[in-house]
Amino acid sequence: MKIFKLAKTSFLLWLTFLFINIFFIILIILAPIFQKRWPSLSSAIYLIFTPFCHQIEDRCFSFKNLPLAVCSRCFGIIVGFLLGITTYPIFKRQKPIKTPNIGWFVGASMPMAIDLLGNICHLWSSSNWLRFIIGSIWGILLPFYFLPAVFAFGNKNTNQINSF
Repeated sequence: MKIFKLAKTSFLLWLTFLFINIFFIILIILAPIFQKRWPSLSSAIYLIFTPFCHQIEDRCFSFKNLPLAVCSRCFGIIVGFLLGITTYPIFKRQKPIKTPNIGWFVGASMPMAIDLLGNICHLWSSSNWLRFIIGSIWGILLPFYFLPAVFAFGNKNTNQINSF
């Protein structure tokens, strides 16, 4: 019975983060859509993401010639996080929740670090699609580190956490 309660808590936490992620993606896409009809709402959405992204127009995907609320790399991270969070239950089904080896995280971080360094040093300028793909790779892996920590915190007992 206690295992079911822990699994239910984990499921509710997972579902919460899934919906938050979807909400962020919707906001990011709505920012340019709202620009002409509700410019103050659009500006507020852009402002929400300002602390998390540089929002340089040339590095953003656009909709009707208006940039999304985040750059292509940040959008890739958020979309990747959504892919990772939706596949998380498939990979973690019937197994104790355990974070992957840190090597996976370092390996997924290397392409982004190299691309960032190359762009900062003006060695090359990556396309928005490449930034998106690199961000997505990193974003897909994040839930496999983030969710076990959240579940452990939410359940307050890391020795008895089970997958939902």
